[in-house]
Amino acid sequence: MGTAGLVGGRGKRRKRAFRAVIFDADGTLLDTLPLVTESWQLAVRRHFSKPISSARMVQELHGPQEDIYARVSRGRRNVTGHAPHEFLAHKQEHFDRKKHETWPFPDAARTLAFLKGRGAKLAVVTSSKREWMEGLLRKAGILGMLDVVVYFDTTRRTKPFPDPFVYAMKRLGVQPEETLAVGDAVSDITAARKAGCATAAIPRGAHSAADLRKEKPDYLFGDLSALRKRF
Repeated sequence: MGTAGLVGGRGKRRKRAFRAVIFDADGTLLDTLPLVTESWQLAVRRHFSKPISSARMVQELHGPQEDIYARVSRGRRNVTGHAPHEFLAHKQEHFDRKKHETWPFPDAARTLAFLKGRGAKLAVVTSSKREWMEGLLRKAGILGMLDVVVYFDTTRRTKPFPDPFVYAMKRLGVQPEETLAVGDAVSDITAARKAGCATAAIPRGAHSAADLRKEKPDYLFGDLSALRKRF
């Protein structure tokens, strides 16, 4: 294999060369975590007998929203008699009212542009739905640089299962050993590793550096600009 279009890095055991980079969206490329957290907290306060702290809510923000609902409702009395879909609709209403206030991290677009200039294939794997994530990626100036976007319902199972990463690599035409996955959550690292990808954790979203270190990612970066410096 030639070196054209490769970005390289050194993992824990051996030198790696990558043809593709797969990013998480929320908390990695887009600074949506504060609004997502707030939306869930407001819905919990409205529908359940006791609130949930910001720190606890952030820890629960992984996987499908139905699974998040099941976790946050555990041990809380339903005081409105709502069905799960009604709770999720109210949560989404708040997010939709304020999503215009969300922005990409300052290093997101320029990092993707740098990698694109190096010939890397780029993808996003997100647990968010297309109807609102696509607009956020477009607003951020990111959508046009992506070769593939895998949304919540693109594959039967989402993170922490490997399915969306396997799907993204197939669409990109790359092998796992040629792919670096970048994310801010434990589920990002777990799913990507199961798919055979190298992993880079950025602790600025759902999980702390200590939490992410326990997953033993190949790389731990403070922000996306570290990708540009390393590659």
